[in-house]
Amino acid sequence: MNANIPLKSKLKTLGLSDNEADVYIFLLHEGQASAKEIFRSLSLTRATIYNILDDLTDFGLLSSVQQSNKKIYICESPTNLQNFIHKRFEQLKIQERLLADSMSQFMAEFQKSRTDWPQVTFFEGMEGLIACQDELIRSRPKKAYEIVNMDLNPFKVDLREAEHTKHKIQFESIYTSEKGETLDPKSKDSYFLPRSVFSNFNIEIVIYRNRVLISTVEHKIRTIVIDNEEIADAFLDIFHIIKEKAKEKK
Repeated sequence: MNANIPLKSKLKTLGLSDNEADVYIFLLHEGQASAKEIFRSLSLTRATIYNILDDLTDFGLLSSVQQSNKKIYICESPTNLQNFIHKRFEQLKIQERLLADSMSQFMAEFQKSRTDWPQVTFFEGMEGLIACQDELIRSRPKKAYEIVNMDLNPFKVDLREAEHTKHKIQFESIYTSEKGETLDPKSKDSYFLPRSVFSNFNIEIVIYRNRVLISTVEHKIRTIVIDNEEIADAFLDIFHIIKEKAKEKK
C-alpha cells in the first residue's frame, strides 16, 4: 500500500472497523495501556472499548497481562496482521461455501414474493435468437403474432414458415420492407406496411402464449424474452391496432 495513506485507512482496508482501527493505533503508539487509559484518550464508551479489546485479542493483535488490580493490554508485533488476514481469508472461504449451499433456499424465498413479476431473459448473438425460435416451436402455441422488418430478418422466410407449418403453428405477421410486399398480398395472415409508415422499425417482435420476444438485429443480435400475461396482452393489443392500420393500406 502507498506509504502516504494514513494508517487508519490502511487498517480499515485490511478489515478492521473504524473504532477497532482507533484502538489498535493508540496501542501501536503507546505500546501498552489499560482500558481506563484508552477510554480517557478516545471518544468511545467503556463497553465499546472492552468489546474491541476482546476482538483485537481474538484477532491476535493484542495480548494482556494482569498487573495488581487492572488488566494491561499490549500491542503485539504488526506482523500478526498477516495472521489476521489469513484468518479472515479462511473465514471468507467458509462463508462462500455456506452461501453456495444456501443459495437455492435464498432464491426460493426471493421468488415467493415475486411470483407476479415479469420473468425477463436476455440472449445475445445468433445462437441466442435461434434458441428463442426453437423454444417457440417447442411450446407449440396455436397462434403466434409477429411484427418484423423483413429487410433485417436474419431467417429465410420459407424455412421459418416451413417449421411453423410442420408444427401446425398459425403465424400472423405484420411486416415492412424496402422491397415492398414480399409475402402473398392475398394472404389473410400477413399485413404489409410500407417503410414510409414504419421508417424507424428495426426490430422483430413475436407474441405467443404469455410471452413477448423482442429481437434487435440491425447491428448486434440481442433478444429479450418477457414472460408475463399482462405485458403479452398489451403487446397483442398493439399488434391489432397496427393490423387495422395495415388493413386500411390493402
